[in-house]
Amino acid sequence: AKKNNHFYDDPTENLKLKKGKSAEKEYLTFDEINLLYQTPCSNALVKRAALFACNTGLRFCDIIRLNWGNINDKTLNIIQAKTKVPVAIILNENAIALAGSRKGSNDLIFPLCSHTGVLKSIKKWVAEAGISKKITFHCFRVSFATNLMNTGCDVAITSKLLGHTSLMNTDRYIRISEMLKQTATQKFPSFINS
Repeated sequence: AKKNNHFYDDPTENLKLKKGKSAEKEYLTFDEINLLYQTPCSNALVKRAALFACNTGLRFCDIIRLNWGNINDKTLNIIQAKTKVPVAIILNENAIALAGSRKGSNDLIFPLCSHTGVLKSIKKWVAEAGISKKITFHCFRVSFATNLMNTGCDVAITSKLLGHTSLMNTDRYIRISEMLKQTATQKFPSFINS
């Protein structure tokens, strides 16, 4: 619009943007996820779907279209809505239990209400759990990725589980814990005094 002379002054002139840096996203620790598991939610389906996302890293747009045909034995296979990238995730026992009782192949696992309705339920549930972080549904995906990294999972594996096409995409989700940084150099074998 500025180039076409629709503005006299550039409205973005005083904006200070840091290129290459995305906003810090909130994530839940394992203790906070467990706290949410222990805390009742007014919408049990939202609770199950959110905790499932913490264990699989699926986005809201994939959770709402996930059906029983996507799960074969303990493996979840899905082509992600956003990236069109196929992802295969071996489900842990938490995710299997949260999915519930198997139904027909075309039946939705989490027939959720609107995204806005889900966010309202999450906000109330998180507050009742005593967690002061601003948590959205996407934070469950961020929690999955961050917790994988904090348990020592390789960035390339985390990237594949998230369905990223580049490791640069995964970097936005990574929070390297102080513990991992402190123990990383201790893995070198000792050669002094041997």
